[in-house]
Amino acid sequence: MIRFSKPVGKHGQSQSSAPPCFGYGLLLTVMGFWLLGLSGCSKQKDETVRADAAPAQPLSVKTVLVEERPVARYVEVVGSLKADQEVVVSSEVKGIIEELPVDLGSVVRRGQLLARLAQREAQLRIDQAQAALDQARARVGMRSGNSSLEAEQNSEVRQAKAALDEVRLRYERAKTLIKNGDISQERFDEAEIQHRGAEARYQAAQDSFHNQTALVDQRAAELQLARKQLQDTIIVAPIDGAVSERHVTRGEYIRSEAKIVTLVRSNPLRLQAVVPEVAVASVRLNQTVTLSVDAYPGKTFSGVISRISPALDEKARTLTLEATVPNAGGELKPGLFASVRLLVAKESPALMVPSSSLLAFAGLTKVFVVEGNHAVERVVKTGLREGGYVEILEGAKAGERVAVENLGKLSNGVPVKGKES
Repeated sequence: MIRFSKPVGKHGQSQSSAPPCFGYGLLLTVMGFWLLGLSGCSKQKDETVRADAAPAQPLSVKTVLVEERPVARYVEVVGSLKADQEVVVSSEVKGIIEELPVDLGSVVRRGQLLARLAQREAQLRIDQAQAALDQARARVGMRSGNSSLEAEQNSEVRQAKAALDEVRLRYERAKTLIKNGDISQERFDEAEIQHRGAEARYQAAQDSFHNQTALVDQRAAELQLARKQLQDTIIVAPIDGAVSERHVTRGEYIRSEAKIVTLVRSNPLRLQAVVPEVAVASVRLNQTVTLSVDAYPGKTFSGVISRISPALDEKARTLTLEATVPNAGGELKPGLFASVRLLVAKESPALMVPSSSLLAFAGLTKVFVVEGNHAVERVVKTGLREGGYVEILEGAKAGERVAVENLGKLSNGVPVKGKES
C-alpha cells in the first residue's frame, strides 16, 4: 500500500500550490517500511547562495619585469682543497724518544727539531766501529790518518818481494850454468822450483794485502753507518709547515720506520676539481677560478689553474684539474669541500628574474606571470644564478611581469592586482 501525504497548512488545510521545489517531502510505505524522499530544494538553494555571494577580491602582488641582462657565463663544478705538500715523518732508527717539542698545530720550519731519540746506544756503535777500523788498518800497516797504502809499502809484500828477487837471481845464474854444463840438471831444477815458489808467495802476499785493504774499507763504511745512525736519532722537519697529527709521545720506545708526526704545508693550497666534458674546451692553464666553502658563507676565494690532466676519465667523462689557491692567512684548511666557478664567456645576454619570484615544489620550479588581472602559472627551466637573480632558460619571455610576493597564495587563474616595482 502506497500513501502520498500532502503538505498541510497552518489551519489544517492542504496546500495544492508548491514552492519552487516539490513540497517538503514524500512519504512512502512499501511492504511495511517508511521511506522519506527528499525534495530537489538543495540544488536550488546552493545556486541561490552562490548567486548572492560577493565576488572574490583581487590579490595584491608586487611584480617585476623579466628582462635581458648581460652576464658572465660560468661552469659550476665541485672540488676539494688539498695541502700543497703532506709528509709523514718517520724514524729511520729504533730507540726511546727523549725529546718531542712539537704537538698538533705546531708551525715548524725546515730543519727544525721534531724529536730526539736516546743516543747512548748509537754512540757505542760508533766506538765499536772505530776500534774495528783501527785494528784492520794496523794489520795492513796503515798509520793513523793515512787513508791509502800501496802494496809495496806493506811489510809482508816487501818480504815476499825480497825473497823473490833473491831466488830469481839464483835461477838466472843457474840457467847460464846449465848451458855451459857447469851444474847438473838436478840443481837447475831445484833453482827453478824455488823461483816458482817465491813467485807464488809474492802473489799471495799481494792478495792478502788487497783483502786486508778491502776489510779496512768495510770497517770505514761501518763507522760511517754508525755515525749516520747517531745523526738519525735527531729527527728534523723536511719542509716548512704545520703538524696535522702527532703519532708518538715522549718516552715511548719506537722501532725503525715508526711514524713521528704528519706535516702539511697549506700555503698555497691545491684545489682539485673535475670538469664535465662539455666544458673541457673552456679550461686552460693560468685561468682564474673562484671558489666558496661552507665554512665561510658568502665569502669567495680565487685561484689559478696550474695543472690539467692530459686525458679524461673514460667512465665519468670528466677532466681533472688543479688550481693553486693562495692561503697566506690560513683561513682555508686542507680537506674542505669547495664549490668552484670557471669563467666560460664574458657578458653574454640572459633572461633574468629575482630569485624571490621562483617557487619550487615537487621537483618543479614555477613562476606566476601576471596576464591582465589574473596569475598564470608557468613551469620554468633555470640556469645561471648571479647576485640574487636567476636565469630563465624556458617558460617565460622578456617583457612579461612575474609576481615576487604572496607566491604561496597564488594559483593558476587567481585574480590579482599587480604592483610594479
